[in-house]
Amino acid sequence: MKKQLIVVVTCLSLVAAWAASGPKLSLVTGHDVELSVFREGAQLFSNRPYRAPRLPSLLDGQTLVVAPIDGFQIDCLTDGRLYALAPETPYHKDTKVGESLVKQGFERVADVPVFQLFGTKAWERVVTFRKDVRAGEHFNVAKWAVFLGAGAVERSDAPRPPCLANPQTRIDIDCGRQLFVDDFLIEWTYGVARHWNRPVKQDDPVVWPGGGAAPKLTDGSSRGWRVDDPAVNLTCATDGGLWWDPTKRKFRLWYQADWTGDICYAESADGIVWNYPDLGIVPGTNRLFEHDKIDSWNVTPNYAATNPYADWKLHVSEPYVSPGSDDRLWTSEDGIHFKALGRAGISGDRSTSYYDPFRGVWVFSLRDGWPMRARRYFASRTFGGPDCRWSCCDNEPEEFHGLPRAERWMVITNDVRRQLYSFNAVAYESVMLGVMEILYNTPNDNKDCEEVGLPKKTALHFTFSRDGKTFEPRTDADIAPSGWGSGKWDTGYLSCVGGICVIKDERLWFYYSGLRGDRERIGKKYKWHRNGMYSNGAIGVATLRRDGFAGMVADGKGELLTKPVRFSGKRLFVNAECRFGSLAAEVLDANGKPVEGFTRKDCKALQMTDATKAELVFAGGDLSALAGRDVRFRFLLHCGTLYSFWVSPSERGESRGYVAAGGPAYKGLKDTCPTVGGR
Repeated sequence: MKKQLIVVVTCLSLVAAWAASGPKLSLVTGHDVELSVFREGAQLFSNRPYRAPRLPSLLDGQTLVVAPIDGFQIDCLTDGRLYALAPETPYHKDTKVGESLVKQGFERVADVPVFQLFGTKAWERVVTFRKDVRAGEHFNVAKWAVFLGAGAVERSDAPRPPCLANPQTRIDIDCGRQLFVDDFLIEWTYGVARHWNRPVKQDDPVVWPGGGAAPKLTDGSSRGWRVDDPAVNLTCATDGGLWWDPTKRKFRLWYQADWTGDICYAESADGIVWNYPDLGIVPGTNRLFEHDKIDSWNVTPNYAATNPYADWKLHVSEPYVSPGSDDRLWTSEDGIHFKALGRAGISGDRSTSYYDPFRGVWVFSLRDGWPMRARRYFASRTFGGPDCRWSCCDNEPEEFHGLPRAERWMVITNDVRRQLYSFNAVAYESVMLGVMEILYNTPNDNKDCEEVGLPKKTALHFTFSRDGKTFEPRTDADIAPSGWGSGKWDTGYLSCVGGICVIKDERLWFYYSGLRGDRERIGKKYKWHRNGMYSNGAIGVATLRRDGFAGMVADGKGELLTKPVRFSGKRLFVNAECRFGSLAAEVLDANGKPVEGFTRKDCKALQMTDATKAELVFAGGDLSALAGRDVRFRFLLHCGTLYSFWVSPSERGESRGYVAAGGPAYKGLKDTCPTVGGR
C-alpha cells in the first residue's frame, strides 16, 4: 500500500512539475480531452485502447494530452514548450503527420531515439518533435499524433455560425423565402417549437442498368455504359448533375455508368421516365466522352451568364483513377460537347464544386485527409480563369507551387465512425442548402465492406448556411440507406446528384444514387472498383414539401416574433399547414407597437388551410407603405405549422429567391416570374 501511495504521489508531482511550464491548449474536437501522465501503460488516445510501452527518459513522466486518434485543431492559449510524437513511416495512404508538423514549425528532437509507441508495425514507431509555441498560434493535427508537455487542456467545440453568434440588427428579406432552419430570424416564440422533416423515398429507382439506362443498338446490345465486367451493373452519380432546363422544357441528367468511368446523359419531361439519346460522340451510346476515366465530377449552369443554359461548366476530379492527375475544368454551350479550359489543382477523391450566387463565387469542395476524411475550401470569381487554380497538397507538381492554398474547411470530429465523405451545395431561396454525405462505418470501412461485398454505409444530411461558408452538420440523417440485409436498391453508399433538388408539383425532389452490392464479388481476384461493394447501383428520388426542411409547430396557441426586417415588396405570403387551426399575422414598428391597419384584428386569418403559397391580407391594404422601414412580423398560430414567409412584389407571390436546380414552374434559377401550382 505504501509503495502504491509513493507511485501515485510521484506521478502527481511529475504532472505538476511539467504542467507548471507547459502551454495551455484548446482542442477543437467533439471528444472529451484530458491531461494524463506519459508513462508505461498510459492510455494514449481517448477513442483507442493503445497503451504506451517503456519510454525514453526525456519523455517519461511528461503530461500527456489524451485526445482522439483521428485528428483535431489546437489553439495555444499561453506560451510554452510542446512535444509531439508522429509515425516514422506513415501508414498506407495516411497523412504524413511528421511532415505536416515540420511545416507548422516543429523541429525533430535529435536526442530522443525512434521508439515503438504501441503495437509491432513500422507505422507504430514514432519520432519526437518539439516547438516553443506562442499564445494565439493555431495548428491542424492530422491522424495520428500524440502531444506532450501541455500545462492545461480544454475542449472547444466548433464555434456557432457568425450569423447566430453576431446577429444582424436589421435583416433584408428581399432575397427569397425566409426559412426556419435556424434562429436567424426569430426574436422569440411562445408555444411554438421547431420540427424537422425528412424526405419520403420512392421505393423504386428511376435510372438503373438494364432499365433503359442506355440506347439499344440494332444488334440488341446495350452500350450506354462500358465496364470491364458487365456484372458490376452500375449506374451512379458522384456527383454528376440534374437540372431543369427551361429552354428545352426538360429535366437533364448527367450521370456515370461505371464507378470510375463514363459520363453519360439522359433527358426527361417528368423526372421519372428518362430517355437516353444517341449523342453521336461514341456511336450508339449516350456517352459524352470517348475516353473518360473519372472519380467525381459536377455539371453546373453558369449563374452569372446571360443565359445559364448555354454555358455549362464541368469540374472533373480523378485522383485515384490516374496517379498524379489533377482536377480539370471544361465548358459547353449545349451541355453535351465540352471544351477543355485547363487544369485547376490537385484534390482527393469525391471532390465537388458548386456556384454560390449570393457571393458570386465558384466554390470547390476538396477532399482532404486519410482515413479521417475532411474538406478543403477554395473559391474563385471565375470558372477556369487565371484565379481558378489552387495548391492543396504536399506532393503536387511544381506548376502548382506558389498558387493560393485551399484552406482547411470542414471536418466531423465528434465521432470516429462519422466522417464527412463528400459535400455539395446549391442556392435555395435565401440560404445555401448543403448536403453532407456522412460515412457511418468502422475505421477500416473499405476493407470491412470489401470482405462482405456490400456497400459503404453513407447517409445524406442536410445543412444550411447564411454566409456561404459556415455549415452546421445535423445529427440525424435526412435520406438514409435501407441498410445491409434489406435487399433494396439503396442498401448503402448514398450520394446526392449535383444540383441537389428540383421543384416539381410544389415538392422538392432530391435525386440520389445508391448501391445494392453483391456478396459473391469478394476476394483478391476483383479490383477495388469491381468488388461487390461497388456493384449494382441505381439512381432514385426522395421528395419533401416545398420549404419543408423545418417547420415551426404550435399544437395549441402559439406566437413567433421576427427580428427587425426590411423589404421592398408589398404582399405577405406564407407556406403553412393549418388544416385543423388557423394562422394570422400582424406588423410591428421599430418600437414594437402594432402598425395601424396591420394589427391582428386587421388580418384575415388562414383557416383550415394547407398551402405552400398563401397570402395574408390586411385591412390596411398591401404593405407598400411599410417598404424600406424596420418592422417585425408577429405570426399567431393555432394548431398549425409555419414553414416560411416572404414579401412579394406582386399578387403572383414570386419570392425572388433561388430555386435550387429549378423546375417546370420556373423560367430560370430564381423565382422572379409567375409560377404555376402552389396548393
